[in-house]
Amino acid sequence: PANDFTVQARTVPVKNHPKGPAVTSGVVVHKTGEPTIQVSLGEDTDSAHASVFTVNSNDCPVQLFVDGQARDITTGTGLTDATVQVKGNRIVVEYLDLQMRLDMNVRSWRDECHFSVTYFLADCPCDGSLVGILGQPDGEWTNDWHEHDGTAVDIPRSRRKRRGREAYDYSLTWCLAAADSKFTYEPEMSHGDFDMCTGTKGDDNFDVDVDQIIETATDETPEIIDTCTTGDVLDEGCVLECVYMGDGACDEYVNIVQNTATADIPETPDTPDVPDIIDFPDIPDVPDDTPATDAEEIPDDSGPSGSLGDPHCKSQRVDSFRPIIQMICSQLVVSFLFSPHMEQRSF
Repeated sequence: PANDFTVQARTVPVKNHPKGPAVTSGVVVHKTGEPTIQVSLGEDTDSAHASVFTVNSNDCPVQLFVDGQARDITTGTGLTDATVQVKGNRIVVEYLDLQMRLDMNVRSWRDECHFSVTYFLADCPCDGSLVGILGQPDGEWTNDWHEHDGTAVDIPRSRRKRRGREAYDYSLTWCLAAADSKFTYEPEMSHGDFDMCTGTKGDDNFDVDVDQIIETATDETPEIIDTCTTGDVLDEGCVLECVYMGDGACDEYVNIVQNTATADIPETPDTPDVPDIIDFPDIPDVPDDTPATDAEEIPDDSGPSGSLGDPHCKSQRVDSFRPIIQMICSQLVVSFLFSPHMEQRSF
């Protein structure tokens, strides 16, 4: 294609959790003419050029691949047009020409190493050429489920259905086939080691009974029900977050997600006017003489976005504690906490 820009993410199950929620274990960025950068977790600390990040007493082996070649992530990419910087457990991948940044934090939950990733696309095309699992940057938040060719998919009007089986089935449509994957694999490993959802593989993986979870929480932890009720309306996604992911996730969900206006999809949504020109905040350039891994302060862009509704085409943070993909260019707050374990196309 004329523009083959893509961001792909890999998710794996949390082994020490009875429901095996999905966490992010790798991200790769590809565009013809630009370096292909992959940051992913290795199989173990002996993986090629793996750097060990210690989180909650767990050793997390992190690998960097540049155009398919493994490098020590602490030394950066060795390039100027695409850089990787490391500070503590934070990794920042930046493409200067694409005005794109990945802000990744290495985390460990229930002894499962993973990444919490925020994607910034400052130069986000609003012409329909960019599409991913959370839609297109067209200024309309009620149509953020799409097919790969950009065709809109009907979103359930029911909040519960947008967080239940229908959402899970929609996420299956974004699983990557081996031929489409841009990931580099360790020796004797392949796409098949991570694919749990193409074809019919993911059909039986969803076994979440939302009604039962709410009933149990009502009886055993009524404070969760109180926390997740806003304006006399219970947010089922909040209940899932609090029950399965703990207090930290619960508090952050309430502070951020419940303050994002995504509650109701009308029968005939109003389509806002989208300006022809949108001002994007600049991503600071890295000076030519700056080493690939810089000892200086990595800019902190972790503040809340303060946006309501659909933060299309803006370099903003739309956060969640749960370690899944967080979309910046296009965001409809839908819980994919129990998304399939897979490699998927994010953009």
